[in-house]
Amino acid sequence: MEWSSERITELTWKYFQDELSASEREELDVWLSDPYNRARFDERVQAENIWKAKMLWDLAKEQPPVPEWSRGQAAGGAKLVSISEAGQTNIRKVRWMAASAIVLVLAGAMIWLKPGDKREQRTVPAVAAANKLPPGSNKAVLILGDNRQIALDDAGTGSVATQGRTQVVKTDSALLSYRIQSVSNNSTGKAAGIVFNTLVTPRGGQYKLRLADGTTVYLNAQSSLRFPVAFEGKARKVELRGEGYFEVAQNPARPFVVELSGGKEVTVLGTRFDVRDYVDDPGAEATLLEGSVRVTDDGRSAVLAVDERATLDPGGHLTVTRDEEAEASIAWTKGLFRFSNLPLQDVMRQLSRWYDIDIIFKGSFPDVPITASISRNTSALEVLDALKEIAGLTYRVEGKRIIVMH
Repeated sequence: MEWSSERITELTWKYFQDELSASEREELDVWLSDPYNRARFDERVQAENIWKAKMLWDLAKEQPPVPEWSRGQAAGGAKLVSISEAGQTNIRKVRWMAASAIVLVLAGAMIWLKPGDKREQRTVPAVAAANKLPPGSNKAVLILGDNRQIALDDAGTGSVATQGRTQVVKTDSALLSYRIQSVSNNSTGKAAGIVFNTLVTPRGGQYKLRLADGTTVYLNAQSSLRFPVAFEGKARKVELRGEGYFEVAQNPARPFVVELSGGKEVTVLGTRFDVRDYVDDPGAEATLLEGSVRVTDDGRSAVLAVDERATLDPGGHLTVTRDEEAEASIAWTKGLFRFSNLPLQDVMRQLSRWYDIDIIFKGSFPDVPITASISRNTSALEVLDALKEIAGLTYRVEGKRIIVMH
C-alpha cells in the first residue's frame, strides 16, 4: 500500500486530535508497522510541534499552550510554525501550508517525494550555517543600588544580593525574585531610603522578574527596567525602556505606573498588558489583555478596554484601536514571533534584537505586510529563509551583519 505525504499528514493530525476513525487508526497502524516509519514517527512527532503547525491551520481561532519561559533552544531542525501573506491567503492555501508544516515536523531533515517510489524519502545534508546566528536566550545584567553589576546568566541559583530588607534570589535560569525579609526583633524596621535596581537585557537576551509586590515582568531583548527593591508611597512606579509584559499584582489602593520615555505613562490597578517603547521604533504601544489601564502622554490620555491598543506616534498623536489578536502582542513570552500585517522593516527590527544581528537594507522594498507565526528558537537564517518566500527578498551573511536585498 502506498501513502502520500498529504495522507500521512492527515492521519497524524487526526491522531493528535484524537479524531481517527476505526479504519483510519488501522491504516495508520499499518504504516507504522514499518520500523523505519515508526522510528521517524516516534522521533519527530511531538505535541509541541503539532500545535505549532495547527496554528497555521486556523490561526484566528486557536491559541497555543504556553511553553516554559525558561525553555532553551530546541534540539533538531527548524521550528517553523506558520507563514501566510496577509490579504492573499485563502483557506485552501492555509490548510495546504499547514499540511506542509506538519510534514516538515514529521520529516525533520528528510524530504518527502512524490508517491510511487519505494522508500520515498531521501536524506539531505544539514545546512552548514544552521548553527550560526542562533536565537537569543535567558540572559540579563542586574545593576544594584550601589552600581555593582551581576551577570545573571553566569550566576548560580539562590541569593545573589541583599538590598536593604529585600533578598534578591535567582530562582532558576530565567527568573529573578525580590523577597522582603521579615523584620527581626532587634530591627527598627525602617528603610534606609528607597533603593533602585535596574535589570538590563542585551540584544539576544530575555529575562523574567518578580517584583517585591508580587508583580511579574517579562523583559524582552534589548530592554531595561528600573524599579525600587521595595515599593513605598501611594504608587508603585517602574521605568521601562524597550518591551515588557506585566502581570500586575492587584492593589487598588496603590496604582502601578510604568513610566516610558518622553514622559509617557501607563497606569494600572491590577491587569495584564504589554508595553513597547524602543528608541528605534516609530512609536510606543500599549496593549491591554486584562483589566484596565490609562495611557498618558504630554497631557493626552486614554483609558483602554480589554483587547485595545494605544499607539503613541512620534508626531504626538495618541490612537486607540481594537486588536482582535491582542494575545499576539505577548507571543514573545511564549517563544514565538507573531506578526500580523506588520511591515517588513518592523519585522526585521524584532529579528535584529532577538538574534543580536545588524540588518542592512539595500535596494527598494515594497510595503509587504507580513503575517507569520515562527518559533523564536530557530536560527536567524531559518527565519530569513522563511520570510524571503513571502517578501521576495534575498540576503547574504557577513559575520553578524545581514545584507537584505530585493
